[in-house]
Amino acid sequence: MVGYHTRAYSQQVERLDFSNLEVCWSVSQQEIYWQSISVAISASTMGKLTLPRKEEKKIRESFIKNDQLEAVIGLSPNLFYGTGIPACILVMCPQGAKPVERQGKVLFINADAEYYAGRAQNYLRPEHIEKISWVFENFLSLPGYSAVVTKEELRDNDYNCNIRRYADNAPPPEPHDVRAHFLGGIPKVEVEAKSSLLAAHGFDATRIFVERN
Repeated sequence: MVGYHTRAYSQQVERLDFSNLEVCWSVSQQEIYWQSISVAISASTMGKLTLPRKEEKKIRESFIKNDQLEAVIGLSPNLFYGTGIPACILVMCPQGAKPVERQGKVLFINADAEYYAGRAQNYLRPEHIEKISWVFENFLSLPGYSAVVTKEELRDNDYNCNIRRYADNAPPPEPHDVRAHFLGGIPKVEVEAKSSLLAAHGFDATRIFVERN
């Protein structure tokens, strides 16, 4: 496994060993780090590159076309020391090493709400880590949390890896009923939306609500 923390790309490039790299042109230090990971990983290992969410399009397009990107995991802000911005973990694999059922697909996990807020830093609790790991290991699409996206869909979106584009966990907009605002009462649609929850608890809404037109 080859890993770099969120601020590794800002360090001196000379600290890495590039003896196994082929001669190539690099547009940035981020791309140099990615090239070093591509060379280092093999069919029996996995590479993880942790960067801010704004990676260059050229890098994204390359490892998506080569089917080397297995998952994109968005984490909450202020998890890593000295880094207040949200982090993004890219789970990589060598070209051709993906399991057959995962080939041509990328799993997006939006876990930016999974954290415990500390005084100076946020933390991942065991249940947060377990949820992320379970979804990744089972390669599942969960509404508002994760989505399995094909290479074709990523291509149509110009290789955009913005997590919220595919797994948006934003709460639905608050319903507004103008008539209820003026005349009072609770809109019928809001009571009906909670009907399954009320039924699960064996509660009859007519015991406290009276229907009126």
